[in-house]
Amino acid sequence: MNLDSEVKRAIADSLAAIDLVSELLGEQRRILEKMLQDEKQPNEAGVTTVSALRYHGYHGKGPPTTLSIEINGRSIAESQAATGLVKAIEFIGPDRVRGMGFKLGGRELVVSGVKPHGRGYHRCGDHWIATHSSTAEKRSLLESVCRRLALKASIQQVPRYAPSVI
Repeated sequence: MNLDSEVKRAIADSLAAIDLVSELLGEQRRILEKMLQDEKQPNEAGVTTVSALRYHGYHGKGPPTTLSIEINGRSIAESQAATGLVKAIEFIGPDRVRGMGFKLGGRELVVSGVKPHGRGYHRCGDHWIATHSSTAEKRSLLESVCRRLALKASIQQVPRYAPSVI
């Protein structure tokens, strides 16, 4: 084989590959368009594509929520769940909570002194409070703290922009 025929063969192979990729992209586009169309129209079982995807394990981020907290008659309602957690721990006493050894997301909940490495900490006096977790985890943690300290508490996860329930 000479160089000229090798170049012609390589060009022919490249063109064949381009045609194949183009065909696959066209098929992918048709599938995506069908999915978008199906998303708006439920199938025979009344299930849309999006709800079917969620049923099979896919889920998007939920609506923004925060915590509505009442501890021993004191209401704490902040627009961010992290800020509410910090204010609740500040009310309870960071040293009391630190002594119990709670962890949030694998990190100590309350750390004294220098800010720990990483993000997701809020300052509370001379302490740092770990806040990098879901609102549900924050709620569960606060309920555990209040239970262990025998505090009367009502902690609810509420939509962020809804009026306070307390």
